[in-house]
Amino acid sequence: MKRLTILGTLGLGLWAAPAFADTGNLLVCIDRGFALQKCELRDVKLADRIVESGQPYEAQYLVQYDFPCSGHSVQLGVQSGDANKFFVMGATGAVITVNGLGELHPYDPSPAVTSSLTFRPGCSLSVGTVTTLPSTGTAQIWNGQAETEARILELSVTLYLLAKDYQSLSTWNVDKLTLLKTKLETLVAVTPTNLNYRVMLASVNSALQNQPPSATLDELRQAGETVIATLRAELTTEVTVAQALVDRLARWQLAANQALTNALGNAAGA
Repeated sequence: MKRLTILGTLGLGLWAAPAFADTGNLLVCIDRGFALQKCELRDVKLADRIVESGQPYEAQYLVQYDFPCSGHSVQLGVQSGDANKFFVMGATGAVITVNGLGELHPYDPSPAVTSSLTFRPGCSLSVGTVTTLPSTGTAQIWNGQAETEARILELSVTLYLLAKDYQSLSTWNVDKLTLLKTKLETLVAVTPTNLNYRVMLASVNSALQNQPPSATLDELRQAGETVIATLRAELTTEVTVAQALVDRLARWQLAANQALTNALGNAAGA
């Protein structure tokens, strides 16, 4: 049985990934009638790790369990990567929380010790539900990525709009000219054989010196169309990246990043 749970953490609505539930008794023992002995903890996957675009991120697992057990004291719990948390013997309907990068599994730090212990009949351990959330650290990382992408996207929009207005180079201020000049220098460095990049760069440099471009109108038009097409393609790529980040936040019901939302709105109007 799988269950979907909606929780609120730190004031944010968070989507809980589908979780394995109702594991049955995880504690497998030999029943002597008067006691349970030679007990082992079954290993099952309780929850998947969080992986986005091939990158694992730290999850917060909320584990609801029942451990009605008495007899010898034993430490049993759950583990994700290097992180673990132990159940409380005798607890029912209890919840423990553990943050980790890996899948969530039952955890017995000392199987040999557990096997040597004796428990009263009826002792059992079961996990009812596991709710998977992005940890606070993961949410902060994702928000930081969104902020960075917002700045990249805004710059991409600005450069594209500047390129579309190349015929007005002589009226631009130094900041605009310098911004496009820096981008064109990068394009020329990456593709030095592209003459259109060089023509546009030379024209921008001429404008910075208050000089008319040396290129003919046809050369300048061809260079402008090439640069526009290049920057349009880069803008499209950044929009795709930005939308994926927005979708990730929405999928986990984390608060939208306003800077990135605004940047996408500006890109749509470009």
